[in-house]
Amino acid sequence: HGGRGMTFDFLVEKLWRDAKLTEIGEGCSEIQRMVIAKHILR
Repeated sequence: HGGRGMTFDFLVEKLWRDAKLTEIGEGCSEIQRMVIAKHILR
């Protein structure tokens, strides 16, 4: 998609942005799970 994937005028850009936000959000909860598990196992 080239530059079209990075503009606000195309659906593919919105889908890419939403996918990245989901990935970031999931990463945060995964880190939280690891921290909680570490404290439980102490």
